[in-house]
Order: sequence, then C-alpha cells, then structure tokens
Amino acid sequence: MSPPDTLQTQLEEQLSRVARLRFRQDETFLPEQLLALAQLHGLAEQHTEAKKAYAEAQPLLRKRGLISEQAEAILGEAVATLHEGDAKEALLLLNDALVIYREAKDVVGEGGCHAAAAEICRGLGDDEAARDGFLAALEHFRKGHAHGREARVLMDLGDLEMAAARYAEARAYFEEALPIAEEHLDAAQVAQCALLLGEAAGLEGDHVRARAALERALPHYAQHGPAPLHARAAWDLGLSLYYLGALDAAEASLRIAQTRYHEAGHVDEVTRCEQAIAQVHKKRGGAGPSA
Repeated sequence: MSPPDTLQTQLEEQLSRVARLRFRQDETFLPEQLLALAQLHGLAEQHTEAKKAYAEAQPLLRKRGLISEQAEAILGEAVATLHEGDAKEALLLLNDALVIYREAKDVVGEGGCHAAAAEICRGLGDDEAARDGFLAALEHFRKGHAHGREARVLMDLGDLEMAAARYAEARAYFEEALPIAEEHLDAAQVAQCALLLGEAAGLEGDHVRARAALERALPHYAQHGPAPLHARAAWDLGLSLYYLGALDAAEASLRIAQTRYHEAGHVDEVTRCEQAIAQVHKKRGGAGPSA
C-alpha cells in the first residue's frame, strides 16, 4: 500500500482524471479509469465511494466488451459491500461476478470469487462452506497456474484444519504451500507458512519438524516484525526446544518472546512466558547447559 500522503495525491489526481473524462463524455478510457479510481478508494478505506465507482464502471466495461474487467468491478463492489457490513449482499455480488468470469473463461477470476466467498463464509462461522469454497478456489488457481494465490489458499485450508484440531491435515497443507511460496520469492508468505507449519507440527508432537520450520520463520519476523508475530514464533520455538531438551536455547527463545510481547503490550502473554521460563529452570535443576 502507498503511504497515506502518496495515496491521497494519487486519489486526487485520479478524481481529476475521471472528472475530465466525464465532462467530455469520453467513454473510451472512462471505464478503466473508474476501475482504477475505485481501487484507490478501496486502498484509502473509502468503501462507499469505491462501491459507487465500481457500480458506475460496470455497464461501461460491458459495453466495451471488457468482460473480465466487469467481473473485477463486481468483485470489487462485493468487497466494498462487505466492508460496509452486508455479508449476504456481498455473497450475491460474488455470485454475479463468478458467472461473468465463467463467461469470460477466466479461471483465475473464478478462483478469486470462490476464495472471497469462502472468507465471508468463514467469518459467518460456516467452516464447511468455507472449506468447499477454498477447495474450489484451489482447483481454479491450479488450472490458471496462479501459484502465489494457490499457496495462500492452501494456507487458508490449513488454518481451517487447525481450528478443527486436525493438525496432521493442517501440516500437510502448510507443507504443500511452503515450496510454492519459496518459488515465488514471497518472503512474508514463506515466513507465515513456516510459522504455521511449525505450530501444526508442534501440536502433533513432532518437535524436530516444528523446530526446523520455526527457525526458518523467526529471522524474518526478527527483522521485519510485527512484534506480536516475532513473539509468537519465538514462543513456539521455545516450546519445541524445551520438549527436545535444548533448555538453554529454549530459555533464550522464550526471553525473546517475553520481550516482544512486553513491547506489544500483551501482559497475559508476558506472564505466560515468565511461567514457561520458570518451568525451564525447574527442569534444568542442577544440570549444566543443554544442547
């Protein structure tokens, strides 16, 4: 996302551009410019204005024969509608977009609609519908070779399995997603996937696998943050090190988690870290440094 001042400048320039095209009644470039305007409104979290611009663009895009772009505008309107708090209307709009993407034979666009609908269903508490939507999205992204989005959906499916305490299934999804994220050089996605993989493996009791994944995630969050995710990765790694008997390394990792949670103002988590460090001391007893 652009910095706020840059975004505001871009928005003002785009508003002027659209105003000139409207004044001239020039429909040659107006639909694409409206689409760009709507996207900028969305980035600025001006969702009502974004919705209006998307709605204005749709018939013009259709008239120009830009079918995928029309579906994109409806999808954008659905997202804006969701931000306004109307999930049911957003789902109806997503279905309209899906039909048009199908007409345009745009399989990646169809996948995006399925993924967006799945997110809404999950927010509404319908995890089964969400799972079906993510699986449909995964199928379409694979057909369209949209590998970056494929990795994201695999992680979403893993999240659903984690919520259902199906840790082996979750781990399998994260393991499938990780090399795809690596292939596309998305460092943030790699770190997130490694963190989730480590958590799933740890909950399975496979702390060797958990340690390897978490040690991969931790440097990214140490460098880029945010503090709560750095703390979370350090906490999870500390636990796996503890169960593997690497008590000195466990304490060091837990102290990182304690510091970062303190910086983030997460008082309960700081206390939890203190208790875990005390448990490391108790387990160590009079023993020397651990491996």
